[in-house]
Amino acid sequence: YDMCLRPVEAELAGARVLDLGCHNGRFTHAALQAGAAHVTGVDFDREYVDAARAIVGAAFPPETHAFEVADLTAFLQRAEPRYDVVLCLGVLYHSLNAFEILRQCRRLEPKLVVVDCSVATAGDPGPADAATVPDLLDAPFRAACRDRRAFALTGLDVDGLWKTLPSEGLLEVWYEELGFAWERVQPDFGRYSAGVGDYKRGLRVSHWLRPA
Repeated sequence: YDMCLRPVEAELAGARVLDLGCHNGRFTHAALQAGAAHVTGVDFDREYVDAARAIVGAAFPPETHAFEVADLTAFLQRAEPRYDVVLCLGVLYHSLNAFEILRQCRRLEPKLVVVDCSVATAGDPGPADAATVPDLLDAPFRAACRDRRAFALTGLDVDGLWKTLPSEGLLEVWYEELGFAWERVQPDFGRYSAGVGDYKRGLRVSHWLRPA
């Protein structure tokens, strides 16, 4: 919470929030604690959603939150544009449809999208590999990919699930193509030390996205 949400507390107050990849509800809980009017949490894992319902339900009235077991892309494609803030924390790299997730977030026209994502670094395969990313096959993307070192690595994670790890340059190209104004932000690490090194080494980044 300190790292990702404390800097946007003011924008959470009174907001309708969508928590993508809600896991066990920790960020839903934090958003409600910060004064969100309502939070919808979505995750493909039923065990996570059951845990989120229990944890958040024990602390907040039922009318303030809702959870759904669903594929994120499918949920977003049928969602109505009624959210003020979308939380996309630690989820993009777990999907093979990261660009589509961002595209659908843009379609919903929230005031703010908070992205926190692990990224592929410059030591990994270079710009030529951007051609393997379906969303970047069109020629206008290729020059931008070369200039920005935009590429992605696709493979199995430790849980045996497919994932796509974008470079930070690729995220920036995506944001701009989708009409987002974006800002790279340094999370508020507060008293925490676990995982902080990934941000300092450029292995994980946080961005605030707003309609341009």
